[in-house]
Amino acid sequence: KFVSKGGHVLVKGDNTTNEWSVGADTVNGLFRLFLNRQGLNNLSFSPAMFRAEQWYSVVITYKHPTITWWVNGLAVKNDVAVAQPGNALTSLTIGNFPGGGAEYTIDAGLARIALWSRVLEATDIANVVARQEGSVALGLIMWLPLEDAPNSATVADLGPNKLKVSVVAGAKISNLPAATATT
Repeated sequence: KFVSKGGHVLVKGDNTTNEWSVGADTVNGLFRLFLNRQGLNNLSFSPAMFRAEQWYSVVITYKHPTITWWVNGLAVKNDVAVAQPGNALTSLTIGNFPGGGAEYTIDAGLARIALWSRVLEATDIANVVARQEGSVALGLIMWLPLEDAPNSATVADLGPNKLKVSVVAGAKISNLPAATATT
């Protein structure tokens, strides 16, 4: 759910680990997401289809060389990637890139975040949309139900790797418990 501005939503790694990120910006009053890789700029853009103050379930899959954007369980766009996303076993920063300026922090709602080391099938994506990410265990790298204390600087990774996850100071991230978040 976007509130008032885009920015860096998620950043995996940092400038020493071939970081990749999911960001957001606006086009004609609608938000769109983009997948970025360090040094290569944007690998793929979602359609500009996200309205402020509405919840969406977004899944991004990558099977070389195709990036597919899924919104609320439907595949909405395919792109051919010029490069693959980076290492999945690095730390995650929510709300900005590590050391980023205030102009890049987000004002958004996030209900859940998960990362897998494989391409999800349509049945897996249906489970994600139904808020059952934990049931899609094969290849699960990170699972963040985001049920931590409000304004927490860190969040718990309930996935098998217990990776470091931090929230950037100044990022405005509102979250609803997974059981009540609408898609």
